[in-house]
Amino acid sequence: MRSTPGIVGSIFLMLSTFSWVSGQTGSGTDLEQEEITVVGTYKPHLADAVKVNTTPALPEQETKNLEPLTYQVPLFLQPIPWQAPVVKPVALGKPTLQPLPNLFAKLGFGTQFSPLVEAAYSSGRSEKYNYGFRGGYTSSNGARENQNYTQAGGALFGKYFLGPVVVGLDAEVQSESVFFYGYNEEDTSFQREDVRQRFLRTGAVLEVGNAKSNDLGLEFGLKGGVQTQADVFDGRETRPFVETTFRYPLPSKDEIRLFTGFESLVYRGPLDRNRGVFRFRPGYAFNREDFFILAGLEMATDTGRFLLFPDLEFNAKLLDKELVFFAGWNMRLQTNSWRTLSDANPFLADSLGFRNSRVEDRYAGVRGEYDGRIGYEVKLSQKPIDDFALFVNDSADTRRFVVLYEDVTLWVAHAEVSYQGGERYRAFASLDLRRFSETGEQDRAWHEPGLLWNLGGRFKATPKLHLKADILGMGPTWAKLPDGSETKFKGTADINLGATYAVNKYFTAWADVNNLASFKHQRYYLYPSYGFRFMAGLQFSF
Repeated sequence: MRSTPGIVGSIFLMLSTFSWVSGQTGSGTDLEQEEITVVGTYKPHLADAVKVNTTPALPEQETKNLEPLTYQVPLFLQPIPWQAPVVKPVALGKPTLQPLPNLFAKLGFGTQFSPLVEAAYSSGRSEKYNYGFRGGYTSSNGARENQNYTQAGGALFGKYFLGPVVVGLDAEVQSESVFFYGYNEEDTSFQREDVRQRFLRTGAVLEVGNAKSNDLGLEFGLKGGVQTQADVFDGRETRPFVETTFRYPLPSKDEIRLFTGFESLVYRGPLDRNRGVFRFRPGYAFNREDFFILAGLEMATDTGRFLLFPDLEFNAKLLDKELVFFAGWNMRLQTNSWRTLSDANPFLADSLGFRNSRVEDRYAGVRGEYDGRIGYEVKLSQKPIDDFALFVNDSADTRRFVVLYEDVTLWVAHAEVSYQGGERYRAFASLDLRRFSETGEQDRAWHEPGLLWNLGGRFKATPKLHLKADILGMGPTWAKLPDGSETKFKGTADINLGATYAVNKYFTAWADVNNLASFKHQRYYLYPSYGFRFMAGLQFSF
């Protein structure tokens, strides 16, 4: 590398040469000559250098308390004229049918050695057809001797849609076994089979109706079928029946209504019975904004007797839907068959007489709802009933009951209220005060309570845990003893609790408690209830 004095010397030489050349080429000009003297060379020292700071400090940040700014912008709604949407049928698609669970099963076990099995299958929603089956089995063994009960059965069902018409079929079979346990347990004069009763019930119903509304708004239905019942004592009842319903709305919103029905009751047992009932009930309904009137009558024949009944109803809004007054007067022919009587009391004797009841109902009351949450009804009714069925122990065999038919007058004061607390909980209660002012030739209406009440609720504790509670109350009843005397049974309150927990979308655990206080109430003389009962199990559906 060349030194600094050499560089300075070279520069001096170049300048001198340039000055000479310029003097030669620029003859004729009068320029002064200058002499340049180099004093010395620059020699920097590192100690004299000043270090530059590469990370300078930031200036101090200035803080100020800024007050929030508020703005007031006047509301301005741009008026836009409403235009009705143009609906093009070609652009409307068919609604998608939401799938339903196809298979359901429920298994459980409880006290009194009580197994429970239930199952059901459905083909699901379809625009063409629907079919499936349902069935179940349950049994229980009480604390008393032969206080046993068994029920098993199944049914097939199906519907087929033929355009505006739907055809349905339902066929069932059911077996129910009970024992006449209303006896002294020290009595050994009979065998177990002597006190056993088993009912075999079958039925098939064919139904035809309109599946959807038509241009005329006509609603119609045709239903026909047959029901049978048999027992181990060679009793048998056959009931073929057919019913039609017709409802035709008029342009004024009024309706023309018509009901017809026929049934035949054929009983074969120790005493054969043949009966036939025909009903014809036309009516006209006045539908107005604030009131409704139904004016009609029922003509019926009961084993050769012609009967004419009124069918009147009136509703009027006093305070919109919050307060509605209603009143009515009607009469119905109530069929008392072997099946309906054994459903109410399965401990019947073999030799039975059958009469149909003529029930007249005169009633008035108010009902309403508020805010879609609270609903209520208060009603007072008078019911003169001809041939009302009463159960009395058979004097020849106190384990069984015979049926007495009496002309009675029943007064009922009914009240009910319900509250719907959104989707999480619901509460309800009802009360029936019943008084028989006339009991025919009997001193009392045997085994008929003067008070019925219930209190219940449903609560969704979590999306998976659902709770329920019910209290079913009954007032005192009276029974006529075989010697002609009478006895009084105390009232009862049946406390029932239940819970379900959804383990996942398919499985749900459940538990039920019945008769929590374990009251041994006698619904019928010599037949106490089962007492406390607990059941739990698992159910699934998919």
